[in-house]
Amino acid sequence: MYCQNCGAELPSESLYCFKCGEKIPVEYDGETNLVDEIISSGNVVHDYNKYHEDLKIFQSSQRKPIDLSSKIPLIILILVVGLIITLIVNVKINEIKLHREEKEKIETLSNNLYELMESSTVDEEYLKYAKEIIDESEKYEELDEIRTSFYAIYKSESQRYLRDIWHEWESENDLGSISLESVTSELRLAIGFDYNNDDISDAQLLAINFTSLHSTFDDVAENLRNELQPYQDSINIVYESANTYPCDNDIKNEIDDTWQIINESYNKINSVQNRVFITLSDRANNIRLHQQQQRANEIIARLKNNYENRYFKHGYYQFEIEQKMSRDGFMQIASYFAEAPDGSTQVKQEFEKLLEQDGFYFRIWISLQPSYGLGSYYYNVRVTEQ
Repeated sequence: MYCQNCGAELPSESLYCFKCGEKIPVEYDGETNLVDEIISSGNVVHDYNKYHEDLKIFQSSQRKPIDLSSKIPLIILILVVGLIITLIVNVKINEIKLHREEKEKIETLSNNLYELMESSTVDEEYLKYAKEIIDESEKYEELDEIRTSFYAIYKSESQRYLRDIWHEWESENDLGSISLESVTSELRLAIGFDYNNDDISDAQLLAINFTSLHSTFDDVAENLRNELQPYQDSINIVYESANTYPCDNDIKNEIDDTWQIINESYNKINSVQNRVFITLSDRANNIRLHQQQQRANEIIARLKNNYENRYFKHGYYQFEIEQKMSRDGFMQIASYFAEAPDGSTQVKQEFEKLLEQDGFYFRIWISLQPSYGLGSYYYNVRVTEQ
């Protein structure tokens, strides 16, 4: 059964709609009044109580859910505040941790400086470790006083140590044997002439066996490098120390000068190699090329003279010259009308031949053109190197 007012579904025995409260019309069967029957049966009170119970059940089932959309800003605010508090706490914790670590670092560096001040052994390891501690302690103002006190000791010990190892190096190494003059002299002897002399004749250069010279010079240069290697290895250690730790200026200048002499000796060997095997060999090659060009020019002049004598100095007719040229391997490459030197227009023919002689390749080019006079002609002979 349904309410005629709101359409809600109702129990069949309901007298009122428990949703809208509308009274349910009573149906008659034509003879008996149902209202009278219900009243007489005593169920009126029962139906009324049931109506209220049904109404409560329906209202409870139709209760709307709680709307949280209005609570979202508050929730977000709470989360943000919580996050900020967490960050602040973490920052404070980190500050405390860093402060504690910095305090421990300062204490450690201070102890290290005191230990170095009391140390009686000064060597390369001592200087390296002391420099590291000094550089690290410069980050903290609290250590300025003790660092200043120790640095005076460190500087004095470093200068004494470097002075001792330099004097020791000098006593163990003969500087005279690694002078630039001695290196230059040995290289000059290996080459057989003064490579710094630009007045070497062309004949001398062409007479040099550069392959043999290269092999000989390589042996001498390698021996010189092997002799210099121990000096360079040992001076590099002293040089690096003198440029890393405090050192007397006089001692440092002596070390720098010796280091430069040894390295210049290496550079001298390399520069001489470049001078001999590039500059001199290039110059010799240029001389050879010039001589070859002279030889080619001589052949060109001779060929031109030979072909002029062969074809044009014996009074041959033009057709006879063409026959001779054909037998000699010339090929006609062009034939066209052109103005002759006498002003007439005649057919001009061009012939060509390639020739190899004495290792050179030449192109011989000959042109023939009749003149206005009967039996006469013009010619031209050109020889070029390919």
